[in-house]
Amino acid sequence: MGNTNGGLFSATAATLGNVQPLAQSGLTYGFAQSLTTDANYVYFSGGNSEDIYKCALGGCGVAPTIIATGQADATAMVNDGSAVYWVNVSDQVVKVAK
Repeated sequence: MGNTNGGLFSATAATLGNVQPLAQSGLTYGFAQSLTTDANYVYFSGGNSEDIYKCALGGCGVAPTIIATGQADATAMVNDGSAVYWVNVSDQVVKVAK
């Protein structure tokens, strides 16, 4: 998974020629700055916003769900069975329940 022109896309090694958009470009988040996935969702920070989003692995079109706000420059994102964790601009480790 990665980002191009602000969109969030996915592809498997077998389908790299068939890249599928998960979240469309031109949204408030601009581009995915950091991301992590679990079996159902991709969680990402928006490079042009201070929000943390989640999007179903099958896609969420123009409507990723905001799960946290006020988290400028969130990086080093990981998750476990119950929460998503990241480091914010103040070098604090932050978490939010899935």
